[in-house]
Amino acid sequence: MALNTEALRTLLCQRLCEDVLVQERPDGALMLRTNFQFPDGDRYPIHLCESAAGGLRLSDRGHTLMHISYEHNIDTFLEGTRGMALERIITEAGLRWDGDGGALCFDTAPERLPEALFTFGQALTRVYDLTLLSRSNVGSTFDEDLNNLLFSMVDEEKIERNYQPEVPNGENYLVDYRIESIK
Repeated sequence: MALNTEALRTLLCQRLCEDVLVQERPDGALMLRTNFQFPDGDRYPIHLCESAAGGLRLSDRGHTLMHISYEHNIDTFLEGTRGMALERIITEAGLRWDGDGGALCFDTAPERLPEALFTFGQALTRVYDLTLLSRSNVGSTFDEDLNNLLFSMVDEEKIERNYQPEVPNGENYLVDYRIESIK
């Protein structure tokens, strides 16, 4: 089967134009309707306005952090390792904070709007994905990764799981993995 490049290009252009719309809200603000969405099915509200420099500004108007706040404490979300990862995402994507209400924005030239929309949508997805860094998710993947690593490096018969050391109250000091060594 030979791929028809021109037909594929036409299909992509047609469908992308159908799926990305500029809508004027009752308050006069412009929103971009896209297929970017949160896991619960809510679409990303991407607002469009003129930037101070005369270009265009895409903004979530704080909705991403508000959505995250439904299940996470935003103050702790913005601190520590998650906070550093958030700032790295913002820097890498070229986003910035818009005011102090937790709104993320991206400024662009009008002719770069299509690329900016994808960059902004991808960045908001990466920000939301930081919610997956919960202690239980990271802990379970750590245990799985450690298990796979140990069993790939050491013969299975030399590994004892949940080893109870021979010390007073040893049941209180279980060791996840004990590796038998040559004495």
